[in-house]
Amino acid sequence: MKTKKTLLLFISLCVFGVTFAQSKKEYTCSRGLTYEISKYACWGKNQPIVLSVIPYSPANISGLEPGDIIESVDNVKTTGKSAEEIRNMLEKNAEIVLEVTNLKEQNRETLLSKNCRLSRSINEDQLASAYSFYSLESTSNRSFTCPFKTIPGETFDYLRYKSFTFGTVYEKNYKLEEFINQQLTKVLTNKGLVYAPDTASLLVQTFYSLERNPDYKGEKKNILTEFRYNVYTKKMERLPIYYNVQIDPKNIPFQLNFGIRLVDRKTLKTIWECEAKEWLSGSYKMEDYAYIHIPLILMQYPYAKTLGTANFLNTKKKYNFTGISYNINNIQEIIDVDIFSPAYQSGIKTGDIIEKINGMKLDASPEKFSKTYKKFIQNTSNMRDTSLIYTDANGFNPCMYWSKAKYRDIAKAFSKQDNLTAFSYLFYFETFINPSEKNVLYFDIIRKNEKKKVRIKPTVVEVEALDTF
Repeated sequence: MKTKKTLLLFISLCVFGVTFAQSKKEYTCSRGLTYEISKYACWGKNQPIVLSVIPYSPANISGLEPGDIIESVDNVKTTGKSAEEIRNMLEKNAEIVLEVTNLKEQNRETLLSKNCRLSRSINEDQLASAYSFYSLESTSNRSFTCPFKTIPGETFDYLRYKSFTFGTVYEKNYKLEEFINQQLTKVLTNKGLVYAPDTASLLVQTFYSLERNPDYKGEKKNILTEFRYNVYTKKMERLPIYYNVQIDPKNIPFQLNFGIRLVDRKTLKTIWECEAKEWLSGSYKMEDYAYIHIPLILMQYPYAKTLGTANFLNTKKKYNFTGISYNINNIQEIIDVDIFSPAYQSGIKTGDIIEKINGMKLDASPEKFSKTYKKFIQNTSNMRDTSLIYTDANGFNPCMYWSKAKYRDIAKAFSKQDNLTAFSYLFYFETFINPSEKNVLYFDIIRKNEKKKVRIKPTVVEVEALDTF
């Protein structure tokens, strides 16, 4: 009972309390990036560094990436500007020209626009997040923390280092080190560095160990292990890793250390280092750890948001896009239609009133939709799969996928008019909502007292992003 109450409070405060808030401004604009002023001499000191980029946003379209240094805005240098001055420079005009630098290229110019919408509107991207518990399989935000201790070299300029090589591979661990070096090469070249054994400016070293915990007493405790993100499978995977400061080391059988060190090849001085110290619930192959964690560790280079640990946010979103935006004060009213979108091409117009979506009524207030949605989640909680409970980025636990054995019953629940599940059309490609698997939508609309049924073939938008925060 406590879990259900917590769930309802979470949805009320974190979802609908944000979604249906009325803004005082007529338009809300965004460029789709977050940034902070660098305090590290090795990478863009006193300049804005891009921290995250929203997929499909103007920042994403302009080619911005996390770690980029914003050198100038409309030919005005950013070095030494205050946080307020930087904010004004980035917000001033509808379109601005940025000069950005990263490991791949220096002083690249790119045009950055704004994405603006009516403040009283809500689009399908926002609705997919608001109704994410309809389909956690498709849409979720999950965070995790890794014990990565990062040491940046304050007296070095990382822009000087363009190429890398490796030291001698020890015969005893030849296969392991060759595998590790392959993974490092894959990530470093993707960052813009070049593998050049004869002329490299960087020497890449790794150090690692896997040992039994000498203090382990053999006690078996029911402690949940961690989920970490695999950039290759694009999935959160449960690993035999503990990350909890409250765990008694006597209950942990294994210790694992893994580190990467970047060394100036001429001076042999370390310019950057990152080490992970992990507690393991059981034996874990070093190859497997390196495969998943090398990309995560190297997200700390060249710019680390935090030094003592590394916090990651995995954003997954998959939803039906028609191009319709709704009036948050009258959810039946179409307040905007994206040009050339599926809805636009099907003849949907601004001002149309929606009676039904796929036969599900839309004639309710935002408050009633919120209340009924929370009740629906509560009443169907027994249809969730309890085998892989996880905590989402908002700190809510438990989050669970739908039980595959109950898909038929789940679909019946979605088809009941009293559940006000019209917005489940956002996930109509999922068989637990639509057993027919035909992803076609039907909107019953009213336009100037004339009723119409409009068929829309939506575009499935899929977003997968991993950022540090």
